[in-house]
Amino acid sequence: MPNKLQIGNLLYRETPWDSPIFKTRTIELLSFETIDEQQSITSVEKLINKYDTDLMIYGRFPSDDNFLKKNLMQLGFYIAEYSAIIELSRLDKKLDKIKPRIEIAEGGKNDFDDVKDIANRDFRFTRFHEDPFIDISLANKRLSFWVEDLKDKNTDLLIYRQKNELLSFLLYENKNGIVDLILAGSKDGYGYISPYFWSSFLHYFRELGVKKIRTRISLSNVVITNIYLSFGFSIKQVDADYHWISLNKKLN
Repeated sequence: MPNKLQIGNLLYRETPWDSPIFKTRTIELLSFETIDEQQSITSVEKLINKYDTDLMIYGRFPSDDNFLKKNLMQLGFYIAEYSAIIELSRLDKKLDKIKPRIEIAEGGKNDFDDVKDIANRDFRFTRFHEDPFIDISLANKRLSFWVEDLKDKNTDLLIYRQKNELLSFLLYENKNGIVDLILAGSKDGYGYISPYFWSSFLHYFRELGVKKIRTRISLSNVVITNIYLSFGFSIKQVDADYHWISLNKKLN
């Protein structure tokens, strides 16, 4: 994991895993305390000037921070995506009236090729897919690299297969009874299975004694957002994903 770097009131890190995909230097903003407007503008200007003109910057911050929004937009940032951190607790109460309809299984490394195929072909709601200046093929490539990285890290996987065809999957992490849902979805044309798959893995986690489930979703993905809300998830925070690309050129 790259070291955190600081310029003034701005904390950031270089993201070398993204640079080869987008063919430009990439930076992620981690925190940005906009206490003083001039200091904030100066910090971002120093960050941009520190690197050459071939640069892409991105970072998520609370969408209701209008002071920060003003500062970043004045410097040429734009909002590529709105996302929400959502959470479900007290699974013992929430799922009493919701019964699983399908049988899910724990997946293995042999299933990741199918997972990657679904993610690469059927996903359209990520911070990079929703950026109009980034070509879809690069967003797909970045997602494929992420799935491969999750495979290398032995990330837990739940799947649903029908007639030996993988139709739905969930990548997640369980730490001390708190589950973070990393990536989930269903194969194109099988979206009607998603509510049953979601119900099944929520019951699976309840049986494990999980205390809390949380994840981040793109608010543009209305179907998935509604599925989570129907199962009792609540929105804890809405973030805007700010992007800055040199000359706002399209990456392709």
